[in-house]
Amino acid sequence: MARNFKLFAGDIRRKQKEIAEYIANDAPRHVGKIAVDHFKLGFDNEGFTDATLKRWKEVKRRQPPVRKGVAGKRKILQGDTGDLFSSIEFRPERRRTVIFSDKVYAQVHNEGLMAGRKGHQFQMPKRQFMGPSMVLDENIQKRFNRDIKRIMNKI
Repeated sequence: MARNFKLFAGDIRRKQKEIAEYIANDAPRHVGKIAVDHFKLGFDNEGFTDATLKRWKEVKRRQPPVRKGVAGKRKILQGDTGDLFSSIEFRPERRRTVIFSDKVYAQVHNEGLMAGRKGHQFQMPKRQFMGPSMVLDENIQKRFNRDIKRIMNKI
């Protein structure tokens, strides 16, 4: 009986160590991938998903009279190059993940700030593509639960 308890206690300590290692090293990479995928999906959906999808304000180029060619059909915030979409990245760190865009205009679009040059400024409509999200949190939690369960069930 005492021997079984010692084996069980040793297993628990090993599992605890594996979980701590997962949280410190693997989880930040998983969070980054899930978050970047979530935020990029918003570009396809033309809106930001927190609890539900909140669609972005329509762009003038797609309102009557609709521009001819690709510009009249292109998705919101896609631009000619798709640079903003492509700029969403993550940097895993120990026990945390940093999600970012290196584009100087990303914050202007995301928060709806003033844009333009001196004398020709205008208020950019808020078209949030990054930020706290209930759906994102749920997806991360599902991944954590699955990974922790895998660790616990491993022999």
